[in-house]
Formats: sequence, structure tokens, C-alpha cells
Amino acid sequence: MRKSRCSLRLFRDSCDIPGTRQLTFRLTPTLHNPRHPQAETSLMESPRPVDSVVPQGVRAFTAEYHLAILGSLRADGSPHLVPVGFTLDTQNDIVRIITIDGSQKTKNAARGGRAAVSWVDGGRWATLEGNARTTTEPDIVAAAVAAYAEKYRVPGERPDRAVLEIFVDRVLCADSLRDHI
Repeated sequence: MRKSRCSLRLFRDSCDIPGTRQLTFRLTPTLHNPRHPQAETSLMESPRPVDSVVPQGVRAFTAEYHLAILGSLRADGSPHLVPVGFTLDTQNDIVRIITIDGSQKTKNAARGGRAAVSWVDGGRWATLEGNARTTTEPDIVAAAVAAYAEKYRVPGERPDRAVLEIFVDRVLCADSLRDHI
């Protein structure tokens, strides 16, 4: 497999950062990750899980107030890019985006496939990629709304609320956000 300075990949890929030892990352299949909706959502207080693919610098960057661009694919294969507010479940490396059931985002995720969120602030940037799905499970929706409210603002009540989840298995980021061990 190809080695890259710009990305951290799972399974057989590794990250080659000058001046550091080589790192290899591994994670169990992303669609089977356990979810803990009541888990602590504060990135600054929660330690990085041993099998996490998200570097600590990116976790801290995610905790800051930023909007991201969500990228997914329409049924015809064309890209769908839209600005979104997002949160990261740091215990399970799951990005959550609250949305409306039936939106283009949810239609794209319902077909399976992958999605990514990407955001930038000056010279700092990060992209979190993974398999996507949509859920309307009340516990997950409530946890996602609470996390969103903590980071951004309390969203309006909606009976058709849904959550798009991205099970992060690939991280691309600025060198300044990497864990240099």
C-alpha cells in the first residue's frame, strides 16, 4: 500500500512523518462500532481511545466552533456538497450531523457509501471520511441534538429530525494537527 504524509489510513496503510517513528493504524469494521449516545461529548476532557484514528490535534480542532462542508454522492454519482454543523463522538470516532429526514443528505447516506466532512481555519484544516448512514433512532437523535446545542446553538424542534452518521476510518489534516510521537 502507498505511504502518505497527508493522511492517516486504516488497515495496511501507515503515516510517514519526518523525524518520527512510523505509525500503523487499525480499527474494527466501522459499521459495527458500538455507539454510546450518552457518552461525554467534550473533546478537551475525553482522552483519545487507544484504537482511535482521529489524532488529538484534530479532536481539539473539532471541538472549536467551525462549520464544515459535507461531501457525499447523489444517485447519479455527482458530488453533493453542503455546509453543515457537525459534532464528533470521541469515544467511537463517529461524526454526527443533525438534519431533516428526506433531505438530499439523508437520501445519499441511505444508499450506503461514503461521506466526508472538511473544514479549514487559516493554515489548519482537517477532513474526516468514512461509511455513512442515516438514523432516526430517538436516543441517537437526542444525543446528536444535545451535542450540536453544546457546540453551536439549540436547534429548533422538528418532528422529522434525522442524524447522518459518518463512521470515521480515514483522517486527512494539516501537519500541525497530527500526533507527533
